[in-house]
Amino acid sequence: MACPAYERQLERLEDYLGGRLDAAGGEEVRAHAAECEPCRMELESARLGGALLRASLEPAPAVSGAFWTRLRANLRAAEEQRTSFLGSLETWALRWSLSAAMVVALMVGYVIGTRFPAPSGPGSAGVETREIFPEPEQPANDDDVLLLASSRGGR
Repeated sequence: MACPAYERQLERLEDYLGGRLDAAGGEEVRAHAAECEPCRMELESARLGGALLRASLEPAPAVSGAFWTRLRANLRAAEEQRTSFLGSLETWALRWSLSAAMVVALMVGYVIGTRFPAPSGPGSAGVETREIFPEPEQPANDDDVLLLASSRGGR
């Protein structure tokens, strides 16, 4: 509150709102609030806060059993309607998306196969290839084989 006249007298405003002031005191607070905007806003805010507090303390009216029965029936009907429609929609969407994914995969495979053919042999198209496990060199004649065999056997 920005009013210096009532800043120290908050109890007086509370007493006014609670109806505990005499007629002269109440008239004085009303006259000041009519002239002072901050005090008027403070009183209105406190009045609304009190009304909300009183309303929250009042018990809620009891709900009849027919209301709960109708509510459950309506919820069940809405759930069944949503489930039947969305269930078929989800199945349809899943089938179409899987079919579309297969078509795209086949098209990509076809394009890769036709645009980028595999090299037909070693060294073709400027691609150098090496074997991972090369074949051992064969001796030129049988004499070399006999020479190798005799040298190993003599050890």
